[in-house]
Amino acid sequence: MTAKRSMFATASLVAMVVLALVGARADTASGCPLEGDPVALRELAGSLSSDAVVAASNGILRGIDEQGRSLLAPTGAPGPVRHVARSGGNLSYVVDLPGPDRIVVIRDGDASTMEPGGEVAHPAWSPDGRLAYSVDLARIEVVQTGGATISIGKPAGTLGVFSPVFDAAGHLFAVAEESVSGSTAHDGALDNVYSYIGGTWSRVTSFAADAEKWSVIRTPVADGQRILFVREFAEAQATRQPRSELWELGAEGPRLVRTLDGEAFLAAVGDPGILWNVERDGEWRLVFESPGGLFDLGCGGVMVDPRSEWDPDMAPEIEAGSMELSSPDKDDVPSVEIGEDMGIVVGDFYNRAEAEVWAGIIDAAARVVDTSSAPFAVAPGVYAVAIPVAPTSDGLSELDALRARFPELEERSWISYIGGAES
Repeated sequence: MTAKRSMFATASLVAMVVLALVGARADTASGCPLEGDPVALRELAGSLSSDAVVAASNGILRGIDEQGRSLLAPTGAPGPVRHVARSGGNLSYVVDLPGPDRIVVIRDGDASTMEPGGEVAHPAWSPDGRLAYSVDLARIEVVQTGGATISIGKPAGTLGVFSPVFDAAGHLFAVAEESVSGSTAHDGALDNVYSYIGGTWSRVTSFAADAEKWSVIRTPVADGQRILFVREFAEAQATRQPRSELWELGAEGPRLVRTLDGEAFLAAVGDPGILWNVERDGEWRLVFESPGGLFDLGCGGVMVDPRSEWDPDMAPEIEAGSMELSSPDKDDVPSVEIGEDMGIVVGDFYNRAEAEVWAGIIDAAARVVDTSSAPFAVAPGVYAVAIPVAPTSDGLSELDALRARFPELEERSWISYIGGAES
């Protein structure tokens, strides 16, 4: 986000509200509507204006720009997608996996994948194209524009470091968790913002906590002139909801902007408004706050964890479809003729919405199936895309052609019987 132009023009807000509330196709798995035109993942950032925002919803990236367009790009990720960061043609997001996570980076249409070796969170882009993210709360890694990665340990005496963000000058800031004697808070008792300048961490804020009171910081974002963040605080044994405040880091240091009416997290900030993530009915929604009021822009989470998706570090893994016929060594495998009701299957998807978007991108004849409609191709509890293949066709050649078009689906596509169970 830059402060030179409005994040969303007022006239465009009307168009986006219409997109969010009219003609929406419901995600039957989560009840959260997803609306927009399907595009390929690698084209998403380049298809949006520089001030557009990209959010994640059930494995789909949703881009919204000030022209009122909403674009949907399925990621094909093997786990929940969270923590999306975008700057111009650069885009990154985290794929939550059992054990070490993955971060996907798209620079000007070229996609790459990194596996830093731990729990990855909160990617952030600098004005000059560097990418920072936290790993295991133990360190911040910064990928330089040339590709080299610098590892920065947490500030001395702190318990962890997360949520990196860059100011307009390219200086790195982050949130650090500090120790509080006697605290029983389950998710940290005290956070403060630190700056990293000249190879040294320096404490920027001076929030305090004790065994009875906690204070944490969430979702710092920058707009080129300042850094905003949300502070949540409460009494450890209190039964009422925590209170939230909006804070600003500017040239004169930290400043309280205002008290918030309820729990909300920052998604983006620009002139003249703020984009919030607000939870409604167990799903994250985007709400734009401008001088003209609040506008609901539909589903999506930016720097927040999914609320309705399974946590792969805690939930058992669901096995993929069992009738797979692949071609790891294409030169050694003869062509396969396709019989009746055979086809290409792409899966597994853990919600119908992502499968529907993929079906729209792959082929007009593709359809979404589950275990009730294609029991031999899809495991219980998941969805897949089924693409019919004409009898006597060379099935493996068509499968290879699909994988060539969509490399991200190479390990998620196979040939299977896609008909129903025999009576």
